[in-house]
Amino acid sequence: MPLRYKRLGHVILLLLLSTSSSASFARCESNCDNSEVTWQFDVGLAISYRAGIVDSLEYEEGQSSLSLLLAGGVYYEDFFLESSPLSQHPFTIGYTLASSNDYSINLVMESWFSEINPEDAVDDSLEGLTVREGSLEVGLEYTRAFTKYDLRVRLLHDALSRHKGSIATIELARPLFFKSTLVIPSIGATFISSPATQYYYGVSTAEAKPGRLAYSPNDAVVTSARIYIERPMSKSWSLVGYGGYAVLSSAIANSPIVSPRSDTYYGGVGVLWTF
Repeated sequence: MPLRYKRLGHVILLLLLSTSSSASFARCESNCDNSEVTWQFDVGLAISYRAGIVDSLEYEEGQSSLSLLLAGGVYYEDFFLESSPLSQHPFTIGYTLASSNDYSINLVMESWFSEINPEDAVDDSLEGLTVREGSLEVGLEYTRAFTKYDLRVRLLHDALSRHKGSIATIELARPLFFKSTLVIPSIGATFISSPATQYYYGVSTAEAKPGRLAYSPNDAVVTSARIYIERPMSKSWSLVGYGGYAVLSSAIANSPIVSPRSDTYYGGVGVLWTF
């Protein structure tokens, strides 16, 4: 399993696609007794670098970090709780509505946007903005494992009436198994409706000031690509490497809160212990 970041940014979550393999799409169904509580966890230590969306935020500006990371899930009957590494959703609570060996339809709840608080800024560029609160989205997820590709589609909506927007994603990954190495390249796109972009990246008339004009964004699309590499060193330990790049559409990139950034990227190396 891939690693996850200690703290993910905004929708963009830390953007980028899930690098799950075909087995993870099955939600443990192929080897778990659904009448009992089962769990799967990996622990890792990684050195990573990333450039986030809002450089003014202390945890979004380009920086390296060393983090103790946890990925995996807990499963009981059709319910599951998952920590998904390097994905668009750091933590998911779900219920499987229908499934087979190669597909599943799930009701999921997860957070896509973290708080934007001017008090967390490293400079005064966010001064005068109201706090953008963190979000919680609910919706449907469809996953399918094809012969060579894994597909994941989500349709989500704001559950707390904070941004009142919707999110739609499509992710496609292809696990490649070599003699001693697993490589998973993936691509995807995320659609974010205008109520959500307005709440997080818009600037109201009351928040405008010299150098920060009022701004009302439209719908946005984030396209992304990434790669995950894992090489087992023993039965329990593996070396891992990962990287990703995402491009923000103009609705987000032109925001005075975000500008001049129009992309985001990350990379890292580490070790992974499976137990």
